Amino acid sequence: MHYTTAYFTSLLEKLTDIPFTLIHDDAMLTHYGAIVSPPNTEPPLFIDHYVPSYINPKQPIIYITPHLERFIFISLEAHCPGKLVIGPFISSVIPKEFLHSVLNDTAVCDYPKYIDYYQQLYTLSSEKQHALIQLIYFMLFRQTLDEIDIIIEDNWLQLPEKTMSSTLEASLKLQPTQHCIATEQQFLYLIKEGKSDDLTVLLNQGPLFFSDRVGLLSKNDTLRHYKNSSIVCIALATRAAVSGGVYTEEAYNLSDFYIQSLEDCTSTSSADVLVKKALLDFTQLVTHQQHTNLSPHVMHAKYYIKNHLYEVLKIKDVAEHLNLTPNYLSACFKKETGDSLAIYIRKKRISEAKQLILQQKMSYIEIAILLKFHDHSHFSKIFKQECGISPKTYKEQHVDK
Repeated sequence: MHYTTAYFTSLLEKLTDIPFTLIHDDAMLTHYGAIVSPPNTEPPLFIDHYVPSYINPKQPIIYITPHLERFIFISLEAHCPGKLVIGPFISSVIPKEFLHSVLNDTAVCDYPKYIDYYQQLYTLSSEKQHALIQLIYFMLFRQTLDEIDIIIEDNWLQLPEKTMSSTLEASLKLQPTQHCIATEQQFLYLIKEGKSDDLTVLLNQGPLFFSDRVGLLSKNDTLRHYKNSSIVCIALATRAAVSGGVYTEEAYNLSDFYIQSLEDCTSTSSADVLVKKALLDFTQLVTHQQHTNLSPHVMHAKYYIKNHLYEVLKIKDVAEHLNLTPNYLSACFKKETGDSLAIYIRKKRISEAKQLILQQKMSYIEIAILLKFHDHSHFSKIFKQECGISPKTYKEQHVDK
């Protein structure tokens, strides 16, 4: 197996110009291709500086260093002790302005050597990185590998904010750029189709808006650029989710929540994490819609009720909001859920009342008024019909233990 792996690795190096290193069980290293390492670091010791948090024998890892260098780790434990390390390389060309900023933040004085180091690194797009891993995996283990099984350990977001903001600022002040339409369409397609796993793979490629393909939306403020880009991204994701079947009001409420939350972000890293979570939430809403047996009318009615429990809710109001007649909506709702609209509204209000009781911040009378019951007596009567016990007994059983 050692000979086969070594032979295969030497051929790959000739095809790609990327350094390959075989680390054996006895800690001996075999190198294929020119070993490129940072100045003042003796090869191959630099590999020890970039080690994934774990090595899974069945899952290759793309490891992104704090300065955006990349390594691929493939464990060989299934056949022989050791692992294959591919790299370092980069996913796109890094401009000199960016390099100067990185080196300044890391207090490096020997600029020429470090700039030469970065310029020697082989460039391999994310798509080709996955293809290379899948090819190697198949050739070594005679098994196919799905992209989702490739782990991406991204350490870029672990940089101190000073380093992050300055490196981003340097790169974003370069010449005007254009959006990558194909990538944008791919993101929107995955959201519309509810493909959360595939979207996760894309989101794990690194910062969303740090690329020579993303336009500059704020010339003097890096964080503002990230927030503006995120707002545009969330707006597009909202429309994609609606196209995928998500109720319009639900999608736009989620959009408003994330856009408002963005303004509280104090770093590009926190904004990056937030917008990625937003994209996954939109996708999961589509997935939920796809897996429900309810019609859009009934799903939208349930969502409207959920968001108007603290208001006077009449069936005609729900129907008017959905541009349906009360009789038609009532018939559809009863047929699909087994409950009439009135019963469903009552159940949701009691469910909400239970949560308010557990919070212990309001009296029973206040809860009754808030949820639009006629009075405390009416609230207690309906609560007992739904739960089999009074509000007081419910509190004693769940709070006063």
